[in-house]
Parts: sequence; C-alpha cells; structure tokens
Amino acid sequence: MKKTITIIVLVVIVLISIIVGGIVLFLGQNSSKSVFKPDQTKKLVSYESELIEMNFNEYVVESFGSIEKHINEEDYAYVKFKIDSSKIEAFQQDILEHMFDITNESYSNYNVEELTNDTINLNPLKCYEAFRSGKIAKTRDFHAYLYISNNNEYYFYIIG
Repeated sequence: MKKTITIIVLVVIVLISIIVGGIVLFLGQNSSKSVFKPDQTKKLVSYESELIEMNFNEYVVESFGSIEKHINEEDYAYVKFKIDSSKIEAFQQDILEHMFDITNESYSNYNVEELTNDTINLNPLKCYEAFRSGKIAKTRDFHAYLYISNNNEYYFYIIG
C-alpha cells in the first residue's frame, strides 16, 4: 500500500513538473518573440532621428524595439516610442514636417502582426508614411502610427 501511494505521489510530482515547465517555456518563448524590446541605450531614438531627420530626443520618454541591420539589403526596424504627453501637440506638428499624414487614406491600415499584437489595448489616432533613399532601392518607405492609451499615454510606432 505504501509503495502504491509513493508511486502515485511521484507520478503527480512529475506531471506537475512537466506542466509547470511547459508553461514557463511557453511564456518565455512568447516574450522573447516580441520585437519591441526595451532600449536603455536610446539607440533607437538616434537611429530614427537620423532616418526621419527629426530630433526625437525632446519627445521620447521611453523607447522599445529592434533593428534588423543588413549590409546588402535594406534595414528594417520595429520601433515604439512613448511620447511625453505634455509635448504631444508639438510632437504632432513636428512629425507633419517629416512625414505624410495618411490617416484617412485607404492603405493606412498597414497590417503588421507585431504592431497589432502590441497595440491591442491602445486606440489609434494617426497614421503616417515617409520615403527616404535606401541602400538598395532608390526609395525606402516606412509607416508610423500614433496611439493613445486609456491613461492618456501616447505611443508612436515606426515600422519599416
């Protein structure tokens, strides 16, 4: 009888370990897949400031994202900036000097899975597009999106 109870307890412990390990592995894989990783070095702010020819330093409170840098191909970036709420009006005016407002255009709903996953709890405000010279192609285009949270926090995403 004691042997049977011991075996049952061991089987339950093994099953619980497998389930907990699977959950931890699953959560770890999902968080590592996010392209919007914290950017403590503000490398993304510098990168986008140069690309868009706009000084984001005065507006960005926090930055997240990743850049896929290529030697023989165009770079591609996923960037998320938390914008200082007290400077949102100046930011919106400044961005219009560097990007086109395409909010009402039919192609403004640029579908990017990473963006859709990250903005589930945010409300869209504006869509922008810009073109710059690329490394390979003569024109590199990228899209940007301004979102607001329920707490009146502003997030600016740049994809491309």
